[in-house]
Amino acid sequence: MKQADGPAAPPPPPRQALILRRIAGHLRHQDWTAVIVEFLVVVLGVFIGLQATNWNNDLTDRRREAGILRDIVSDLHQDREELAAGRANALRRVAAAGHVLERATGRRLTTLHGPRIDNRNLSLGIGTPVPVTGPPDEADLLALWPAVVTGYYPTPSTTAFDALTSAGRLDLIRDAGLVRQLQAYRLVLDGLGATQNNALRPQIIGVRQVGETHGLSAFAPVDEDVLIREVAASPQLRATLESQLGWAVIHLAQIDSADRLAVALLARLDRAGFR
Repeated sequence: MKQADGPAAPPPPPRQALILRRIAGHLRHQDWTAVIVEFLVVVLGVFIGLQATNWNNDLTDRRREAGILRDIVSDLHQDREELAAGRANALRRVAAAGHVLERATGRRLTTLHGPRIDNRNLSLGIGTPVPVTGPPDEADLLALWPAVVTGYYPTPSTTAFDALTSAGRLDLIRDAGLVRQLQAYRLVLDGLGATQNNALRPQIIGVRQVGETHGLSAFAPVDEDVLIREVAASPQLRATLESQLGWAVIHLAQIDSADRLAVALLARLDRAGFR
């Protein structure tokens, strides 16, 4: 009959315990050379372990930084598409309003006047020039009033930068100058969004109501000559068109400011190898 096995052998002590046991033995025998050697082995092992951990953490951070910067580049390209669409719409509104006012009053509006605020919330200064545009295209000539009162409001994407900020990890981007540029760009976009949400969108409702009292719909073609006669005869319509021209110029200035910063950021990131 097979005999039962004896108790299992205890597991070997961990390496650290063996080192400490050897050091204790060397101390009892006053073998100072061996003590120093064992001590240096322990210190060197701890140092190498810490360095390996730091190197691994740094490598992880660099990979995260590269991924974030690639995402920011993607966001910036998307932003520029949005801003380009907004710019085209603002110029369309300037062209349509300017054309109607010139035909109705016999003079071309070349400068606008108004209070100046700051670079993040651009407004009209004294003698602000009206951008020179070509005449409205054939489609807009058949719908000049809708061209004036229909806006496009760019919605930039700042997902990557906002996620980084929310997580409190701006330190992942090692280039402090790039961080400052990104923060400045975000502030300009905030100003653009504030203008769109607090001024452009709310006031356009009243503008359309003014048009409707004169038989002008934002969704129907209007005969150009009929519109010109209405504007020539109505100070309210003339003032409304001049205001819309001014708001379009403000919008255009803010869009251009944001786009210039986006171009500069993309150039900086391109030089760093992120396209």
